[in-house]
Amino acid sequence: MNKDYNTLKKYYGENFAQLCRGLFPTLLEQEGLLSNIILSKFSPNHYLYDDIVSQESEEDFKNYIYCFINVEKDNIEINKSVKELLSDAGYNFYECKSEEDIQSFKKYYAKGEELCTFNGGRLNRCLVFWAVKKNVDRIKREDFENPTREDEYGTSVMSIQFTKEGHTLSIKNRYNHHVNNPDATYSNNLDNIIPGLTNAFERECGFRINQNNYSRFKLPNYVLADDGKWYKFNYEINNIYYCPDNIIIDNGQVKQYDKSRYLIIDYFIIDMKKKKLELFDKTLKDCFPDSFINIEKIQTIKTPKGKNIVIKAPEKENVIITINKLNKIVSIDDKNIKVINDYYLYHSNLKELNLPKLEKVGNNFLYFNRSLNKINLPNLKKAGGEFLPYNLKLTNLNLPKLQVVGNYFIWKNKIIEEINFPNLEKVGDKFMFDNLYLTKLNLPNLKEGGNLFLEMNMNIEELNLPNLEKVGGEFLPCNHKLTKLNLPKLKKAGNYFLYQNEIISELNLPNLEEVEDCFMSKNKLLTKLDLPNLRVISSYNYESSFLYQNEIISELNLPNLEEVGGSFLARNNSLTRLSLPKLKKAGDYFLNNNEIISEINMPNIESIGSCFMPNNLNLTKLDLPNLKEVDGLFLEKNKAISKVNLPNLEKVEDNFMPDNNSIKKIDLPKLKKIYFGFLENNTILEEINFPNLNNDNRSCINNKRIISILEKKYQRKLKKVTEKAK
Repeated sequence: MNKDYNTLKKYYGENFAQLCRGLFPTLLEQEGLLSNIILSKFSPNHYLYDDIVSQESEEDFKNYIYCFINVEKDNIEINKSVKELLSDAGYNFYECKSEEDIQSFKKYYAKGEELCTFNGGRLNRCLVFWAVKKNVDRIKREDFENPTREDEYGTSVMSIQFTKEGHTLSIKNRYNHHVNNPDATYSNNLDNIIPGLTNAFERECGFRINQNNYSRFKLPNYVLADDGKWYKFNYEINNIYYCPDNIIIDNGQVKQYDKSRYLIIDYFIIDMKKKKLELFDKTLKDCFPDSFINIEKIQTIKTPKGKNIVIKAPEKENVIITINKLNKIVSIDDKNIKVINDYYLYHSNLKELNLPKLEKVGNNFLYFNRSLNKINLPNLKKAGGEFLPYNLKLTNLNLPKLQVVGNYFIWKNKIIEEINFPNLEKVGDKFMFDNLYLTKLNLPNLKEGGNLFLEMNMNIEELNLPNLEKVGGEFLPCNHKLTKLNLPKLKKAGNYFLYQNEIISELNLPNLEEVEDCFMSKNKLLTKLDLPNLRVISSYNYESSFLYQNEIISELNLPNLEEVGGSFLARNNSLTRLSLPKLKKAGDYFLNNNEIISEINMPNIESIGSCFMPNNLNLTKLDLPNLKEVDGLFLEKNKAISKVNLPNLEKVEDNFMPDNNSIKKIDLPKLKKIYFGFLENNTILEEINFPNLNNDNRSCINNKRIISILEKKYQRKLKKVTEKAK
């Protein structure tokens, strides 16, 4: 058998050798040619065949190898500067000369997608440049639900970096690790951005870029090191690549660790001699090594799929870390640990986790884990922020003793179908955000929820929260399945409560006392609502008002309401009667476009904002015995009102009751001051009485009918005074 074939089989496996025999039959006839090329370009590993075939990259691999058969590297030359070429491609170009320069670009990155470049110190090792799309402000992250590395958002902000030693190129993506191989955007070929860019950078920087035919070959999870070889890697963190076979590539430099002493798992180093587990990169915040103190013995046991690492410590049960053949952690069994700090296995991607005694975890627990499908935490009581976000495998989660969780708890775990948190009492913001499959949720002891509770959980049909007392803004927005909701103890709700939950037809909130903007807006099926203890409604904007566009509510009970903000009950076309016996203050646009209300009871109201009840067609009487002041456009175009009782009104603003055609008599005994447009276009007015109106203020009246009435009154009064004098 051919010597080259045997060499390839030895270092890369038989399947790879057979692949090469099919792709390069003539090259194998030249002894030493093919094996020397491949050994000089690929670090030995027995997964190369699978990785090439799984990506359907056989032809790319073939073309790549033939590049080294007496063929010079192509390098397109165009007589333009880097800045000019990038401008032609639609980018602004920047060079970073200080840490402050680098940090100024952090604003472009979404939460959880910031580059490790922002951690500091990058200029010590690299030259750093940025290409930012000229229309970057119009390219929004939320418009890209399924990111791909070279899509418009991913390439709208790119960091172009060269190591100072070796001049290895890395083009870093705006998505960062939310896409595959983000540090090889455009396959790390500058000419893929715009032809000639490689040559322009080399001219201006004064060195040859270590790109080495990246343009002709790319393979996910492989990196080109400064020695010119491709290495398979498990993790890339801070421009450091952690590879199988005890190899770490630190900013292009290959570091091979002695297998007789060290074992590299994920991004940790186990020192068998010193009996220590530690981080290679000391800047990382991962607390996993803190679990292993005073190690007595470390034992490795081979398994068919990898190894079991057994860690022994005095007076503790053995900890078992299971790794696969690539030295990636796949499971952990630790029956000792009770408290975990922040950033536990932050970058790892294990499948199973058993921590039966754990009671408390800090922030960012298993942050980047995408593969966990089995987790056992039966005694966990408290979890910090961003607990297990982004997981794509977990379908059920049982945490029977959990009481308190922080912000972003299991958010974007899209496929969870079942959870059990019977003792959960308090949750932070974005609890279980963006879940697609959860249909039922029972949290019998939950008392307090943060903002965006269950946002984007569109398919929940049953929700049981019998002890909930307080929730933040945007509680269960945009749900399309829930028809009934009972929250018997809820006292306070934030803004956008049940926003666009269009099909809820039964809602029970007997103890609700205070709500904010956009309460239950745009519901289409609710016809009755009883809020017997509601006292305060805080809303300010027209389209974020209380029950905005709830057009079919015909019965509304608010017996204890004392204060409402703007646009109360705007655009309702079904309510004919409204009683607010304790209301004292109303904001702007009260009952705006509620045309058919015919009876309204507000005996204690004292202050009303602008645009009170405009355009009503059915109200004929209005009795507001305690009203003292109103803003502009009070009762504008309420053409059916014929009787108003405002005995304590003292102050009005512009356009008081304009365009009314039914009032013949009005008595305002305490009115002291008016403004322009007072009773303008009231065409049938016959009698008006405001004895306390300041004479200097009468010039605001431009209704000729009112002026005529006042003149007649004045003449009668003058006649009586004259007769009395005689």
